[in-house]
Amino acid sequence: MRHSLFLVAMIVAIFAIGTATIGCAYDVYWLSTGTDPLLTYYGVSGPGNKLKQITLAALNHESAKQRFPAGCVVDGTGQLLHGWMVQLLPYLEQADLYPKIDLRQAWNSEANSPHFRQSIYEFINPKYGGELVANGYAATNFSSNVHVIGGERSMKYGDITDGTSKTLLFGEAGGDFQEWGSPTNWRDPIQGLNRFPSGFGSPQHDRSTCFAFADNSIRYLSETIDPQVLRALATPNGGEQLSESEYGELLP
Repeated sequence: MRHSLFLVAMIVAIFAIGTATIGCAYDVYWLSTGTDPLLTYYGVSGPGNKLKQITLAALNHESAKQRFPAGCVVDGTGQLLHGWMVQLLPYLEQADLYPKIDLRQAWNSEANSPHFRQSIYEFINPKYGGELVANGYAATNFSSNVHVIGGERSMKYGDITDGTSKTLLFGEAGGDFQEWGSPTNWRDPIQGLNRFPSGFGSPQHDRSTCFAFADNSIRYLSETIDPQVLRALATPNGGEQLSESEYGELLP
């Protein structure tokens, strides 16, 4: 009997030591990398957190200028100069970079090129990890909804009459990643999810795509979402009536 109890105690001790070792390894990884592996996909270090930061910057831009950033900025001759991400830099942690950019010149001009080879933390989807480059410039894995932030127009918060909690603002790009300074970094959600590299979609094709809504809520939308529901979420003033049960899970 005494022998059996000793054996059980030894097994429990070994199990406890093993569990503690795994826990310590987990904590060391988290502390050394700054990344919680259990939260990378959906949690605070996932794409939802980056999209929240981008959307908050867009809302602060709207508050300061009474308009969302335009999809692109053009000069008097119609030349494309830079895109909406450039306009958000002052509202992110990029106060040092923004004044260095000559807004009168194109983003890829000789004077501006060095600045646009700099990777911006908020513009990188952590599902990929590391920096992203396109055509020799720092790129982004996120894009805007063309129906709200696209082209030369600038929408006001009040223009979103369908409701900000029912209107897509930004989302994960499915492929064909553009430079973050590009004046054409927008996509059309109505095309569907995970269907085209030029559309919205998950980089890992995991059947759901992360989106930020205009109220800065974050949801994952399934690639099998009803096309009519997706159309309603894409348009800011289409007059469609939706209930939250018709689209994705709300993330904290």
